[in-house]
Amino acid sequence: MKAKEYAQRVKDDSYSVESVKQLIQDLLGEITSIAKARNISKVSSMESVIRETRQKWIAVCNRAEGLNKDGFDKFLVKHGLLGEDLTLSMGILMKMGA
Repeated sequence: MKAKEYAQRVKDDSYSVESVKQLIQDLLGEITSIAKARNISKVSSMESVIRETRQKWIAVCNRAEGLNKDGFDKFLVKHGLLGEDLTLSMGILMKMGA
């Protein structure tokens, strides 16, 4: 799904907590799908996928004002998918089966 479609969905739901949770789940699903489609086995390749997804989050935030541009990063750090310095954590590789 494109950033403008995600943003519209969040706006249509009046920025509800559930719509933002669903957005994050969808973006995590995109990371998994892309990683599997590209048959990723290198950390640098996974970092690229995460970087692309983070850019999409920021694009959504630009279209749906009020969302925290750091929100996706904070989620990834909180759940052990990125380190505090926003570098790739082993947690995401284990979750992706790499």
